[in-house]
Amino acid sequence: EWVTIEGKIVALTPPVTPSIAQTGIIADSSGAIRFVAWARGNPPAMEYGHWYRIESAVVDEYKGTPNLKIHSGTTISRVEEDVPLLPSITTISGLKPGVGSVRAKVIQDWEVSHDRMLQTGLLGDETGTIKFVIWKEDGKEKLELDTVYNIYYAAVDEYNGRLSLTLNTAMYISDE
Repeated sequence: EWVTIEGKIVALTPPVTPSIAQTGIIADSSGAIRFVAWARGNPPAMEYGHWYRIESAVVDEYKGTPNLKIHSGTTISRVEEDVPLLPSITTISGLKPGVGSVRAKVIQDWEVSHDRMLQTGLLGDETGTIKFVIWKEDGKEKLELDTVYNIYYAAVDEYNGRLSLTLNTAMYISDE
């Protein structure tokens, strides 16, 4: 499926392989999607917090998660607008693979099982619970136990039929 979208870059993540130029999340008022820009298409680098129009990209699913693929036939142009974006908060039970925003409480803080892991545990709201992980990265901070957070643009993945949140793409703010 070929698409044209206009959106704001709300997260950039380090590419896992040299064949990828950029990965991250692009969002508009209707939602957010993860994107991959392939290096061989030589795409212009997009900057965090700016709006872009992306034409002739491809949407497909990778491991059940929708993905926007930017390739050699894709046109990227910067759009000079700054519309305030308010991500829509869903309940934990309403999350689907892709990108999600939730208001949830840290109900368990587990011992990390991997040296690259900053924190892992369980988040909960009135509809259910979900595992979360934060990988070690500059500027990333741990969540406090028993604190409620607004978490915007977390990556939602599915493993063995269970959803989990990775908060490295997310902005999280404790809720007063």
